[in-house]
Amino acid sequence: MENLPSGIICQTSDTSVAYVNGVSEALFKVGMCLPAGPYVSDDDVRYIVDTIKNAIVG
Repeated sequence: MENLPSGIICQTSDTSVAYVNGVSEALFKVGMCLPAGPYVSDDDVRYIVDTIKNAIVG
């Protein structure tokens, strides 16, 4: 096992390794996940933008 800085946890699976210190997890809790990729249509983008605007403005 390698030496890691204090507070960092090494999570492993069969295919990957993740060094977790809580920052990304904290951001994920207060952030927003947006759909992305080649299958997001212009209509999808308009819907997403309108939904975000309505959530902000009310």
